[in-house]
Amino acid sequence: MNELTNELLKLLKKTENESETNEILHTNLSKKSNFKNIQNGNYEQDKIKKTNNTPSVTSNDVDLQKTVKPDRITNEMVLFIKIFQTNIKKLKKLSQENFLHFRKIIKNEEKFITFLNLIFKKDVTKNEAIVIGRGIMQTKIVYNQKLLDFLVEMFYENLDQHYSIRNAILIILMSYLCKSVNVNVLGVVSLLKSEINRHSLRHDLKPDNDSFGKKTTGLNDESIIDCNFLRLMLVLSRNYTYCFDSDLVNFCKLYDHGICKEIARNLSQ
Repeated sequence: MNELTNELLKLLKKTENESETNEILHTNLSKKSNFKNIQNGNYEQDKIKKTNNTPSVTSNDVDLQKTVKPDRITNEMVLFIKIFQTNIKKLKKLSQENFLHFRKIIKNEEKFITFLNLIFKKDVTKNEAIVIGRGIMQTKIVYNQKLLDFLVEMFYENLDQHYSIRNAILIILMSYLCKSVNVNVLGVVSLLKSEINRHSLRHDLKPDNDSFGKKTTGLNDESIIDCNFLRLMLVLSRNYTYCFDSDLVNFCKLYDHGICKEIARNLSQ
């Protein structure tokens, strides 16, 4: 694992710790998952006694299924997403077993895109985005461009709403491109430049330390450049230096933030 990957893992861990509260966690939530014997990404429901804590497919989940093509989703995927969200909401992470299940999904491009498509139907929490990013960084991925194009498309689809989804996409992009995958990043560059142009039209543009999913009192969240945006630029400056044109370079020189200063130093070397 290279130096950049280690640094980003520490960053994700730091972000996760900053978001933790003094909430007492229930240890009974660390019980084994309702799935076992994964083969080729297919789940076999564990034969255990059902309890009140066992996630089940609800009417909301059925509605969720209807939002995607029937041949691309199964009840097992919907149920796993339910487990994914429940675990992270209460434990802020997945159990080791469920994390291994999740990595199996990540290895299959079609299933992972389906997973993300379902997750993005509702607001994504900060901890969910961090777990997704960590899963990407710890999984060997053999596919490339389709996932990147999907994430860029989803960012634009949520441009005028779902602030937390956009920031989740930035974290996922950052984690993916940190792996130095062989992809065409021009779509990501266009995304960054369009955001810079959009923000530059506002007089109240200012850096933000950590505004994930939060609306700042008295300040429209659209006027804020989020740190995840700058961290994505930092990853590009290290792994895809060729993509930086004069617009991105000038932004980093003029924008008063420590990450921008580091990017400018990287590009000057």
